[in-house]
Amino acid sequence: MKSLKQQLLFVGLCLLPALVLPLMGDAVGILEYNRFAITHGQWWRLVSQHWCHWSADHLFFDALAFAVLGLWAVHINLKETVLSLVISSLAISVGLFWLQPEMIVIRGLSGLDCALFGVVIVHVIRQAQHESDRFWFVVGWFALLSFVAKTAYELITHHTVFMDSVAAGIVALPLAHLIGFGVGAGVSVVMGIESYSLENRKVAI
Repeated sequence: MKSLKQQLLFVGLCLLPALVLPLMGDAVGILEYNRFAITHGQWWRLVSQHWCHWSADHLFFDALAFAVLGLWAVHINLKETVLSLVISSLAISVGLFWLQPEMIVIRGLSGLDCALFGVVIVHVIRQAQHESDRFWFVVGWFALLSFVAKTAYELITHHTVFMDSVAAGIVALPLAHLIGFGVGAGVSVVMGIESYSLENRKVAI
């Protein structure tokens, strides 16, 4: 997807539910992740929870990250971006349901933001390696290792790095970030290998 207008339209449509849902007021609760409701068959919450937020600040920072990373990701490869978002939207919630049963109510796009980051960072490293660009190769690995260090810190301390989660009344969910990133990076790696194999096959023919 090379047209900037198309990229903006795609990202805008992805973000639209998150921007509209605050207008629902308390009724948005029917879309949030609620462990008890999910166990009683309300499966849609596993996906819809990503577009629910706790406050205007929460929505602003999640949406800003999604917009920046989303535009970058769709410019790289639309198919990778869509697959990463679709798979991670379910994988994150299922992972939290299974591995963090103490979490009863969850909202937020940050896990999907991390999926987009996974797509972008794998591409940056792969492209830099292909073009022998040391600068972007180092930048890519620095960003990747910084993400891993940040996530490890949050998993161990249960505190967020970039904000005071206690003051904000928000519980850090680094597991959601890790799952999202893993899906995005994994999709990008697998599709990159398939693309490389296809190119070699064409050359051989």
